[in-house]
Amino acid sequence: MCLISNPNEENNKLDALMKFLRQEIEIEEKVRLARSGFNLELDNINKCTSASSRRERIPTAAELYNSSEKKKNLVYSAVNYILATIADILIIYRMMRKSGY
Repeated sequence: MCLISNPNEENNKLDALMKFLRQEIEIEEKVRLARSGFNLELDNINKCTSASSRRERIPTAAELYNSSEKKKNLVYSAVNYILATIADILIIYRMMRKSGY
């Protein structure tokens, strides 16, 4: 097993990560469409006053993706930060391997 990868392998890994993120967004979009099609939005399911129903609703990745440009930029920034962090970790890992750690 070779632990040192070439640039093509790194690009393949990044492409795979981006493909995974796109698929997750598509899945969440489908769930959201299904909910709205059946009128099952979380806000409309229960009008009770329990503590669980008063919690702030957390948006899905698809909702963030489809929201305002500012939020889209935030999502892109987060993805870019994650990818940059992964690249930094790979560089450090290679340096450690070369130095004998």
